[in-house]
Amino acid sequence: ENRVYPYMKKYGAFLLSILEKDKAGRLVFPLSSSPETHDNTLRSWLKPNSNYDNAMLMCHFKNLYAAAKALALKRDMDEWANVLNQLQPLAISEDNVLMLSQNERQKRSHRHFSHLIPIYPLELLKYSGKDKKIIDASVSDLEKLGTKEYCGYSFAWLANLYAIQKRGNDAAKTLKTFWNDFCLPNTFHINGDYKKTGKSMITYRIFSLEGNFFAADALQNMLMRCDANEIELFPAIPDDWKDVSFDLLASANIRVRATLKNSKLEYICLTSPQERQMKLIYRQEEIMCSLKKGENLITADMLK
Repeated sequence: ENRVYPYMKKYGAFLLSILEKDKAGRLVFPLSSSPETHDNTLRSWLKPNSNYDNAMLMCHFKNLYAAAKALALKRDMDEWANVLNQLQPLAISEDNVLMLSQNERQKRSHRHFSHLIPIYPLELLKYSGKDKKIIDASVSDLEKLGTKEYCGYSFAWLANLYAIQKRGNDAAKTLKTFWNDFCLPNTFHINGDYKKTGKSMITYRIFSLEGNFFAADALQNMLMRCDANEIELFPAIPDDWKDVSFDLLASANIRVRATLKNSKLEYICLTSPQERQMKLIYRQEEIMCSLKKGENLITADMLK
């Protein structure tokens, strides 16, 4: 109330000060781009708004609306809802593929999946219904373009997309490619296919950190998916992971510990800082849990 929301609100006000209305009455930036697309040439300026810019706008104003709602600020809620209604819809092709911008599609292999941030990491699209078709078509299109111009972090990002699709085998295989071919024995991510395995034409050795973080993120998303109201256990683990356990922190500061033995759920413990309702999902089975403060043991039988 005193720090986070005022900061977010000021940033929202700044965005509104530079946004303009296009001929259709939609709010757009005077200039728009998508990270690393067209490599700093004049073609890098895409028709406003790029899917990247538009997704970032959607995310920020959705978060502003959610924060205003939590604080019961009705006037602010109305303002942010009005802004959201004036943003462009995401640019999607006739075959359900997320585009770079309103009039341009990604047509070649590229290291940066900036046009796909509505899928991940922003998760503006959920893997169900109409959104599922868009996610599946967009990832399929990405696969068709190939890995020729990928950096290491591209494989980590792809593993996260596979985790969204619950493709555990593909996520694990992609993470192995990242760790084996784009990281040194000391675990440093160096971006290029330095072993020259042919997975990418980029073979330099530039040390960076984001790939390691993104790979760890993908592994966690394979083990657990969560938001403020639900937790899904083991949503995208590969077939050969028979014995698995994890201890992770979920949304709402809930500690989650879970164990699989011989592919059977053996143990779940949710440690909550306060009493609350939470939906728990495992293999499409779900229950509503009334969590008490402290440890809450959930048995496998409760999920049947």
